[in-house]
This record gives sequence, structure tokens and C-alpha cells, in this order.
Amino acid sequence: AALGPRSLEWSGEQETIRVVQAGSRRVLTPLEALDDLAAQRVIYVAEQHGSPAHHAVQRLVVEGLVSRGLRPLIAVEWVERSRQGVLDRWVRGEMTLAQLREGLAWGERWGHPFEEVQPLFELARVHSLEVRALNAPRELVRRVAKVGREGLTDEVRAICPPLTSGNRAHRAHVKAHFAHHPHGQA
Repeated sequence: AALGPRSLEWSGEQETIRVVQAGSRRVLTPLEALDDLAAQRVIYVAEQHGSPAHHAVQRLVVEGLVSRGLRPLIAVEWVERSRQGVLDRWVRGEMTLAQLREGLAWGERWGHPFEEVQPLFELARVHSLEVRALNAPRELVRRVAKVGREGLTDEVRAICPPLTSGNRAHRAHVKAHFAHHPHGQA
């Protein structure tokens, strides 16, 4: 989803990628898009879980930034924050791919095919790019879905991030987006 006039929408399968500049609706070549992205401080590359094409775009963006001499930090929702040490050891070359998958408890904690994101993890390792785990523990997510933030203990609520960006347009956009998510009403 595009959030503003500088946002880009990438769509397509494998080698055929269509990039649309959200504000102007101008179609850009992937190289033009990467030039634009390289000038940005923060880049969000959204995905539909289970879409190999979306994961391929994520990889292409990181590869494009690295080819321009940048060292992007890769932040992923697929990994719980408590598993950050596993990601750090992976990037430093201290474990095998099988150990990474096991250390992340991939099948139990995420559930989507590891093979879809494996190339991005490998790219991070080859270029020593930091990978940051963003996801909350599954138990906390389920608890919030069941009882809301209000039903959490004060101690647990204190470790949760605030739920407002301070930007009304952004909040409206996020709410509209999550309305289409299978768990968006929770």
C-alpha cells in the first residue's frame, strides 16, 4: 500500500515488475525506483504473506540499495524480538541455515514457508547487513486479540509500543488497511 506521493507500488511476478509512483501514478523502471528509494531514510516494502513475488521484490530492493553502496538495515516482522540473538549469530556466520531455521522456531512461530524469505536472510549474511526482529511474541499477539490492550496487565502494557503515530492520515490509512486483514478487527 502506498502512503504518500513519494511511495512506490511494486507488483509483478519474477522478472516482470511494474513500479508505480503513488502520487503521480507514473510508471517507473525498477532502476528509476531504486534511485528514488536510495535517497530515502526509511523504506517499507510491504508483502502479502505467502507471495513469492513480494519476497522477490524485497530482495531486489535490498540488492539494489547494496549495489548503490548503501547498507540497509533489514527489519522483519517474521521474527519475534526475543530471537534477535539468533539473527545476529546468523549474520556473523556462526550458524548454518538449518540452525537459523531451528533457532527462529520458524514453523512454530511464523508458519509461512521459510524458503520464501531464505534468499533475503542469505543476502543479509553475504553483505553483513543487520537484520532486526520486530514481531511481538505470538502469545502476546493472541492475548491482545482476545482482550485488547485494556485487558493486559500494567506490566505487559508497559512493554507494548504506543498505538498512535501522531499522524491522523497515517492512522486512517493503517486502519483501512487492517480492515482487510483476516485478523484486522481484533
